Amino acid sequence: MSYRRILSVVTEHTASAVACRYGISLAAEVLLAALIIETSAGNSLFACAPIGADVWLLLIPFAVLPLATDEIRKYFGSRA
Repeated sequence: MSYRRILSVVTEHTASAVACRYGISLAAEVLLAALIIETSAGNSLFACAPIGADVWLLLIPFAVLPLATDEIRKYFGSRA
């Protein structure tokens, strides 16, 4: 099955559902990291320490970057 055929099967409904899942997975990833890094149980279990807000702000783009590049790839793939 060709790549174009796969893209043509995806409807707006499934695209929005996938985008919703991306958002949920991104929020879950950040929440899990926060629980591990910011709680005393996570600190003792994984031998880490709390980090400042400046570091969190630095890390957020790297969590969003894979999602953005995938959407850009899909956009240009559908135009070809």
